[in-house]
Amino acid sequence: MAEAGLFVTALEEPVLSTQELVRHQRRDEIDRRRCGTLATATGWNFRDPSVGNPGEIYQLLGSYVPFARTKAAGQATGDPRLSVEERYRGPDDYLERIRTAAMDLIRRRYALAEDLDAIVERAKTHWSFANR
Repeated sequence: MAEAGLFVTALEEPVLSTQELVRHQRRDEIDRRRCGTLATATGWNFRDPSVGNPGEIYQLLGSYVPFARTKAAGQATGDPRLSVEERYRGPDDYLERIRTAAMDLIRRRYALAEDLDAIVERAKTHWSFANR
């Protein structure tokens, strides 16, 4: 393993495999199921081997890994996460969870009431993107 520099430590191997990433993200999913999510998101990404140093992590250049749309599609690709169809009864269910979570954030003063419609509208756009 390379010596740690001031800001970056070069690693010989990635910190987490894809399977480990999924396991770590599952812990976060318990709370997210209540408010709605359509993908696993990270705040980092592994470097592609084609650019060199594949064991190094790009910080703040995150990944967006959408859930399979159906259980069958998830099984076909070996994705252990619940599919969109297993999480939500449809777009109305998803949007209701978003609205409920946003209202809770407004009640707790983490979001503004005047932003509620924009939050729900962004969630509609996200649903359309994730289910195209």
